[in-house]
Amino acid sequence: MGCFLSKSNAQADSFNDIKDNTAPLPEQSVVTYAAECGPYSDKNGSRDAPAASEIAQSYGFKRYEYQKLAKATRFFSNVHRIGEGGFGIVYKASLDDDDVAIKKLKIVKLENKLEEIEYLSVVRHPNIVKMIGYCSEGEDKLLVLEFVPNKSLRHHLHDEDKLLEWSKRIKIAINSARGLLYLHEECKPKIIHRDIKADNILLSDNFEPKIADFSLANFLPDTGNINHISSILRGTNIYADPEYGDKQRVSEKSDVYSFGVVLLELITGRELSDKQGNTIVNWV
Repeated sequence: MGCFLSKSNAQADSFNDIKDNTAPLPEQSVVTYAAECGPYSDKNGSRDAPAASEIAQSYGFKRYEYQKLAKATRFFSNVHRIGEGGFGIVYKASLDDDDVAIKKLKIVKLENKLEEIEYLSVVRHPNIVKMIGYCSEGEDKLLVLEFVPNKSLRHHLHDEDKLLEWSKRIKIAINSARGLLYLHEECKPKIIHRDIKADNILLSDNFEPKIADFSLANFLPDTGNINHISSILRGTNIYADPEYGDKQRVSEKSDVYSFGVVLLELITGRELSDKQGNTIVNWV
């Protein structure tokens, strides 16, 4: 699999260009980042550090009213529905003259988490789905996300009749790895995705991959262990690293294992499991 991650000099230059366009994250919090990096402090650094909401606003991160999101989706009509996963149902809508994806959450609790959500607004990478805003009104919890038009990697590997070209597979593998590396090494503190899978790698019209649902990992219950992967996300546990038991903490290594399963899908074109229940991991 190392061939996917090797780079020519041209590829290395391209990677450097991408890194230059990504946003740094704070060592401790968005407040620390704002105080040290500006534009929130004056030349003498005397201005007080802003609240997380100020920083979120500076990145265009918005808090939406439920009624506005409901109307944009024709009150969550099936006509606007484009997908469903373990966390919620996704709808396509138009807000402020732009296409967006609105995820209506099913299980994630956002109480006392608003500052953390706003913190995630500073995550910027071309291979990460951009968070635009959120809604939290009573039991109604929604995220407003960048709309990625070309469906998921899983769709193109397993549901399309047309074979995905090898050059596109390599591009998807390399740039997905860059996005994951950004979450693990460029974000301070690091972000562990916890649910890397082909369904969560979305594709643009030119097959540029974007990792989705990275933000939801921050709001999973019991994040100190991997138990949620076999319970809340039971349908995707083929991607879960079997070396991480209930008593062991999740780390970036669990993401890397899951990404390895995605690479197996890309290389072989095989489904996660066959009709007899044999998984791609056992097959290898």
